[in-house]
Amino acid sequence: MKSITLIALLALGLSCRESPNLEGITLEVSLVEVFCDQAILKIEDPTYYHLGESANGEENVFYTMLTCDDMGIQMEGVFLVKLVAEYEPGDCVVCLGLLAYDGDKRYNAVRIYEDEN
Repeated sequence: MKSITLIALLALGLSCRESPNLEGITLEVSLVEVFCDQAILKIEDPTYYHLGESANGEENVFYTMLTCDDMGIQMEGVFLVKLVAEYEPGDCVVCLGLLAYDGDKRYNAVRIYEDEN
């Protein structure tokens, strides 16, 4: 009886774990693909590879939505993004097309900053 209670408590504890809060994490990324206000970004820093996944034929990637401000920023080479809690698109016109992404890692929003290096 004690072993059943222990197994039940262990299962309950594992199912109640909170997912980590990713807000505020800054990542070095490169652009894999962009369409309208959507992008697939590749994580370039091995420390954060666990935040990405294998999808669309690429490794260490995730899907995100770009804000109006982000769409005007140069996205060649390696640049910095900051994960934020909520997606705030801004006030601009975007198309309604969808970027094909076969992965599960979809973060609400990223804020793109120009790389200062």
